Amino acid sequence: MLYILQEEIVTGVATLNGFEYTLDDFCYKPISGEGCLVESPMQYWKSDITVLNSPETNVKETAQCIPPEDQTERTCFDAIGTPVLTYAVFGGMSCEGDSGGECDACLLDASGLQMTYLLNKNAYSLAAAEEWERQVFIRNFKSFNYALGNDYHTDMSGPMEGITYN
Repeated sequence: MLYILQEEIVTGVATLNGFEYTLDDFCYKPISGEGCLVESPMQYWKSDITVLNSPETNVKETAQCIPPEDQTERTCFDAIGTPVLTYAVFGGMSCEGDSGGECDACLLDASGLQMTYLLNKNAYSLAAAEEWERQVFIRNFKSFNYALGNDYHTDMSGPMEGITYN
């Protein structure tokens, strides 16, 4: 479900005054020519669902950032080449079972997942970015909460109160 939510947000299109906008129009791009910086557990697999679903993938081992001997690419770097920070994408982390010692690798157990979309803020794109947030970001989180049968913050009350969606 996390993959689907992230993909809907990354590819979602908002329309304002006849123009279409996506996350790519507002996101922070720390490496020129690469892409948006998105902090998410999916970045361990470069947001590639095929890699995540591979029989060789052990989700809990991936977060240890220890590469297998035959691996040729960098471990724990996202699709744009920035490091995936475990503490930025998982909440309530602990070791599963007894790790044996402070410096020993352990299988991570996390009680929460976090996604962060870093956006640029400037007067030129502010109105379009706010509309993208309403039409894409908030709508998708409402749908995600609804799909999970979760009553937690389904109304997204707060600064966006009173906004209606079709």
